[in-house]
Amino acid sequence: MLPGSQSAIRPRHRGRTRSGLARAFTLPELVIVLVVILVLALLAIPAMARQRARSSRVQCVNNLKNIGLGLRMFPRASSSEFPWQASTNEGGSKEFLQNPSLIWPHFLALSNELATPRIARCPNDLTGTQPTTWREATNNSAFSYFLGLDASEEDPNTIQGGDSNLELNGQRLRSTLVTLRTNANVQFDNSRHANPPSGAGNILFGDGSVRQVTSAELRAALVLPGNPPSNSIHRWLIP
Repeated sequence: MLPGSQSAIRPRHRGRTRSGLARAFTLPELVIVLVVILVLALLAIPAMARQRARSSRVQCVNNLKNIGLGLRMFPRASSSEFPWQASTNEGGSKEFLQNPSLIWPHFLALSNELATPRIARCPNDLTGTQPTTWREATNNSAFSYFLGLDASEEDPNTIQGGDSNLELNGQRLRSTLVTLRTNANVQFDNSRHANPPSGAGNILFGDGSVRQVTSAELRAALVLPGNPPSNSIHRWLIP
């Protein structure tokens, strides 16, 4: 055969067998791969949900700390400490205590201390509305935290505020002023920072600190050190 003839020129890949090529997945192998992917996804989703819940809880704690700071920055008039202790003529909200179903004016009095009403709303609160400006924040559903009328900066154990998803004797509390004593059957529901079966939430103390608590710890905080149990009274404005 002549060196220049066509029959002497052969493509080199023709000698390969099918075993040298990547073979396709068989049906059983494909099923196994899909099952592994599904299992990994099922393991990852709860972890992502827990991470999101932790992030929301941290944001809620920061919101309450900012509210505590805003209350400390509120301009003092005579002996007033907080908005509900100062007249509306002095920039407070005292007169609105005559209608305990109106909670939003007490937050509105802090509009100079809090840059946005978003600070007064828990990221896990899926009810009501989320106003972007104080002009829109004229209803109780715009706010997620209760306010403690008997709080005092001089007593760090008093409660200034906290998550408002509260139940008293199994009844959800909304738009009301409630008076609690140490034996009150009050607890958080599971609509925000779930911790079944007793619920969980955050509370703001008189010194501006915030604590993550269970419902049992919330009830324990109603007992003020140095006071007889019968004298530990808490009045909370709940939106």
